Order: sequence, then C-alpha cells, then structure tokens
Amino acid sequence: MTRHICKSINPKHTFDSFVTRKCNKLACDVVRKVAQNSLSNKPALVFLYGQNGFGKTHLLHAIVNHLLQNNYKGKFRYLHCEEFINEFVAAMWGKTGGIFKKACRDLDCLLLDDIQYLIGNPRSEEEFSLTLNVLAESNKTVIITSNKAPKELPLNRQRLVSQFLSGIVVHIEPSDIEMRIEILKNHSSAREFNIPDDVICFLAENIKDVRGMLGASLSVEEYCISHGIPAKDMACIFPVHMGDNEYDVTHANSASWDIMQVLKDFMP
Repeated sequence: MTRHICKSINPKHTFDSFVTRKCNKLACDVVRKVAQNSLSNKPALVFLYGQNGFGKTHLLHAIVNHLLQNNYKGKFRYLHCEEFINEFVAAMWGKTGGIFKKACRDLDCLLLDDIQYLIGNPRSEEEFSLTLNVLAESNKTVIITSNKAPKELPLNRQRLVSQFLSGIVVHIEPSDIEMRIEILKNHSSAREFNIPDDVICFLAENIKDVRGMLGASLSVEEYCISHGIPAKDMACIFPVHMGDNEYDVTHANSASWDIMQVLKDFMP
C-alpha cells in the first residue's frame, strides 16, 4: 500500500489560509494540534460538526497539506464518506473485502469527510464501526466531519454514536459578517479581481452561507469580465442600494438588472 492516498486535495486549503474567528477557533486549534501531534505519533479521535460551508473540508485538507509538507512517515488517507461506501460496496461485489479492510485499517491517520452519508447504509455503518474500532484500539488518529452532532445522526448502529462521543467533539458555529468579509476579500485578492468593499459588504451581509457567497462573487466576476467591466467599476452597476433583500427594479439600469438576476439564485 502506498504511504498516503489523498485524492482531490486543494493545496490552497491550509491552516494559514483558514480564516479564524470565535465561531471556529476551537475547531481550528484542535485540528492543528492533532496534525502536529500526528507527526510525533500521538493518536486522537476528533468529530467536527457544523452546517455545510463552515470550513470542515478546508480543515481536513489543511491536515493533509500539513502532513505532506512535513514529510509525515506514516500511512494516511483522506476519504469522502461516499467514496468509503462506494469502495466498500465494490469490494463486496468483487469479493475483495480483505483488501478493502486492509486499505482502511492499516493506517496511522484516517480523515473521513461527511459521515452523514452513512445514514441509510447499514452494512457500511457496520463496516465503518469495525474500522473505527480497529484504529482506536491500535492508537491511530481518526478525524471525522459531519453536518450534524453525533446524537442527531439517525444511524442504525447506535454504537457508532458512542464511538464518536469517545473522542473530541467540536461544533463549528455559523460565521459572522466580519469573518465572511475577510473570506471574500482573501478570495477576491487571490483571484486578482479586487471587488470593491461596498460590494463585498453587501454580499457578506446578505448571503450567510460561505459557499453560496463565494459562488455569488464568482458569478458576478464572470459577468463583469464578459462585459468588459473592471473590478473597480463594479459598484457603479452593482445594486448596493437594495434594502431588506428587495430589488428596486424600477430604477435599475440594464447592467444592474443583469446583476440582480445573477444574484437571485444565491439570495435567501
């Protein structure tokens, strides 16, 4: 088996690029400490939970990037839960269950994203419970993310809930507007398309889902690029005058109307 198998890892998702505020500081501190301890073979079980778009996947990617940058000698793997299920089912059909078990249990560090995908898959639940037990008894590191707290997951095997609660459980709370503004500024700067501050504030105030906010900024950016509108002129055509999430279509010019149509899919 190769030392590590980590598909689809974003190299830009690091601890340094993770915007930290009160709502997520504990999660970031815990995960960073676990990543550092993994380099000295100190085991841990961590369960991170929070709504979608709150940075859970970013933190898992940050662990992988940290381990790779520091030439971690152990075996580790990042998996989305759907990958775990698909590989398990394929192994059962192909009668290669032993190979699958070894690939998941002969690890020093397992990172599993979106554990809620196990819901409705009782055999996969059982397999993961056994895998988690083997890793725990072998003093290995396991970090799991979920969109719900352990006790809120309607799993068939309540033993899994007990296993999750045996480790460190951290809730990532919703982002505040200052955090969303900083995220959007960093994102804008990284793409070298510097969105004006008043537009950034409007997006951060009205779109509380971070992924949706970034998607809205990308959509608006593409509109401006395709229409030859420089970033510095965005405020001139951006409907920043909107109040209470209602569009003032009567006084909007053509470009503002277009922007409104772009934004409507992202607005609450």
